[in-house]
Amino acid sequence: MLLSLLWWVLIISNAINPVLAATNSSTTFGWPGQIGKLQITDHVAISKPDFLDQATPGPDKEGLIADTKYFFLYQVVFTGFLYVAPQSISKWSDEQKDKDRFESWKENVSRAVWDEDEWTVNYIGHPYFGAAYYIRARERGYDRTTSFWYSAALSTTYEYGIEAMFENPSIQDLIVTPVLGSALGYYFEGLRTDIRTKQKNTGTRTATDNFLLNLTDPLGYLNQYMDKWFGSDVDADIAPFFRVGPMQSRSTGKGHSSSIGLLFNIQW
Repeated sequence: MLLSLLWWVLIISNAINPVLAATNSSTTFGWPGQIGKLQITDHVAISKPDFLDQATPGPDKEGLIADTKYFFLYQVVFTGFLYVAPQSISKWSDEQKDKDRFESWKENVSRAVWDEDEWTVNYIGHPYFGAAYYIRARERGYDRTTSFWYSAALSTTYEYGIEAMFENPSIQDLIVTPVLGSALGYYFEGLRTDIRTKQKNTGTRTATDNFLLNLTDPLGYLNQYMDKWFGSDVDADIAPFFRVGPMQSRSTGKGHSSSIGLLFNIQW
C-alpha cells in the first residue's frame, strides 16, 4: 500500500508540476544527453522530458541493459519490502522467512505451482508489469517479438530468482505476465502513439497526456528519476553471491548454513 501510494504521488506530481532542467549534468532531467522542455498549454505548464517524446528509432542495446540493471534493483527493493511486511501483505509466513535462503531456493525452483494469490494480483498486477517490461523494450527500439520475449525473460528471472527464495515459482505468473502483459502493452503502444501524434500536430501536450505516458511506461518513468537523483553516468553492477558450507562441521560438530545473495556496486 505504501509503495502504491508513493507511486501514484510521483506520477500525478510529474503530470501537473513543471520541472525545469538545468544545463548542469547533475540536475539534468531525463536520459543522458536529454533535457526536459517546458511547454505551456491552455490548462497547465507541464514539463516535457524528452524520454517521453518518442521511442528510440533502432535497438538501443546499452539502454536496455541499463534498464534491466535498474529492474533487478527494484526487484530486490520490493522483495525487501515484502520481507518486512506483515504476512497479510507478503503472504510469506515467519517460517518461510526464517528458512535458509539457499536451501529454500533449491527446494522451490524444483517445482512450479498453481498459486493462490488474489485474482487482482495475478490478472491485473502481473499483466500490468508484463506490459511495462514490453513497453520498455519497445521504447528502446526493439520489435514486438523481441519485446515479448524480454517481458517473458524478466518475469521468469523474478519467479526463479529472488522470489524463489521464499516461494515456488507461479505457473500463472510465468504465463500471464508476458502473454497478457504483451497484449496490454500492445494497447499501451497505440495509446502512446496517439498522444505523440497529437503532440506533433498541435505542438502541445496536456497534463493528462503526461499522466498516461507515465502510467504506460512506469519503469521508464522510474528510471529517469534514478538518473536524475544519481546523475546520468550512474553505473550499477549486479553479481550473484554464494557461500556453500557443510551442514555440520566434523571437528566442532557445529552446523553451518549455505547462503545466497546479490552483490551491488553502484557508482555515480
